[in-house]
Amino acid sequence: MVPVLFSATATDFTTNGIGRLTDTLACIVSEERNGAYILNATVPASTPYASEIKVGNIIAVQVADGSRQAFEISSVSRPINQRITITAYHISYRASYVIIPPFIANGITATLAGLNSSALNDNPFTVTSDFTNEASTYNQSAPKSLRACLGGTQGSLLDTFAGGGAGEFLFDNFDIKFLMHRGEDRGAYLRYKKNITAFDHVKTIDDFITGVLPLYTSEEGNVIFYGDIQRSGVDFPTDRVVILDLSDQFESAPSLEQLNRAGLEYITKTSNNTPNTNIKLSFVDLRDALTVPEPIYLCDTVHVYYSPLDVSFTAKVIKTTWNVLLERYEEIEIGDVKSDIRKTIATAQGDINTLVTQGKKLISVTQTLDDEIGSVQTTVASVQELANTTETKVTQTQQTLEGFQNTVTNTYATKGELSSTVNQLSTTIQQTADNITLTISDVQSTITDQGEQINTLETYISATQRGLEIGRNTDDVTAVLGNSELGFYNNNDKKLAWLNTDDGLGASAVSIGDPNTQANRWRVITRQNGSHLTFTRHT
Repeated sequence: MVPVLFSATATDFTTNGIGRLTDTLACIVSEERNGAYILNATVPASTPYASEIKVGNIIAVQVADGSRQAFEISSVSRPINQRITITAYHISYRASYVIIPPFIANGITATLAGLNSSALNDNPFTVTSDFTNEASTYNQSAPKSLRACLGGTQGSLLDTFAGGGAGEFLFDNFDIKFLMHRGEDRGAYLRYKKNITAFDHVKTIDDFITGVLPLYTSEEGNVIFYGDIQRSGVDFPTDRVVILDLSDQFESAPSLEQLNRAGLEYITKTSNNTPNTNIKLSFVDLRDALTVPEPIYLCDTVHVYYSPLDVSFTAKVIKTTWNVLLERYEEIEIGDVKSDIRKTIATAQGDINTLVTQGKKLISVTQTLDDEIGSVQTTVASVQELANTTETKVTQTQQTLEGFQNTVTNTYATKGELSSTVNQLSTTIQQTADNITLTISDVQSTITDQGEQINTLETYISATQRGLEIGRNTDDVTAVLGNSELGFYNNNDKKLAWLNTDDGLGASAVSIGDPNTQANRWRVITRQNGSHLTFTRHT
């Protein structure tokens, strides 16, 4: 099938959406039982929809069972080879961002109702189940994402109603089905030299244990005791016992018998009580051939015979790798599996309830320490206040000394050159004094020159009762500039004057002639209206 591109808000994936990515170069979908569900694709950078291939948008493809599934684009890489690589997670991963508040429900029916209706934000998912367990109690003591509520944490849907690993999830876009058995035995056989092209048999004891030591610690942290080692009964050359903290399983301190029973129940049910055996098979998918009509799907039971290793067994398919473009399997993996369907697939996170329990213990210890430290803090505060005052004064003194030292050092010299600096300073002071002396001499010379110029001015200009007299004091002719006249004198006799008087004829007049006698004296008078001049002989 050709992948189809949709917008981030699309919910119907049966249309052609934004467009069909017909030039897709590669598209692989891998899914694990109760685990990762991922699409990886490569398209040319020249694809017509390159601008719409962005994080948040959705790619829908047809998977192995024939259904069309949606994958939300998580990352887009545009390397220099002109190819766009895409990583997308199944749309069910959005359940990691739907928050379910704490609640308690008795039985699977009430639990599903709580998960479907109590979300604190938008919840586009619907969870259904074919389980009929109405006896078990779902107890969620802290907020969790919807995906964490399904499985991978202690007290999850899978843990409560399927005993930790029997149930299987089928993710069909926004429908999540919690099933007793997702797959079935369809009679599919895989044989060496017939349809098996590669065979990788892996057996590991990385998580394998043979026993547990159950432990209980009260919330206050003051009651701690452990039970007896509980063993799985698996025959193994060496002991592989781990400590199992069961504190969150009890509201109050359990008896030794209760603690041992809880430990035994865990080691009996856990999938870690046997070594893990996984087999990766690459094979030719002959579903279309008449001789091998049986399909193979995730969680199906298959029959395998590999003669070179004399291996013959029946096992469950736990991972499939599907080629979308070629519509065939690239690889399947059969064997053991760990239940973890949260987004962090590689490493399961601790249960939130355990974190809350540890947090309560920490708070209790902290409160005890606070009570004992209180009196010490009071004393320390007084000492600290005194220390702060002393430190302030010392700091101020140090700053003053450092300021003086920096001034001397930075301005004149380093400590090693201080003697030389003193000599240089003395020379500088003497030079400065000489310069001052020279400057004062220059000023005095300038003052003397100015005084001589002033004396010269006083020879030609003097102030008298008549006004300002202009003319050398040794000459007979002078000019007088006064408030009421502009006159010219010869040996103090007025010869010519402009008089500012009012005699009824004009506002002002110029007298020509001997001003000391009335004879031979003429006046030019300006009329008040400014339209006439009168030239008359003064009598």
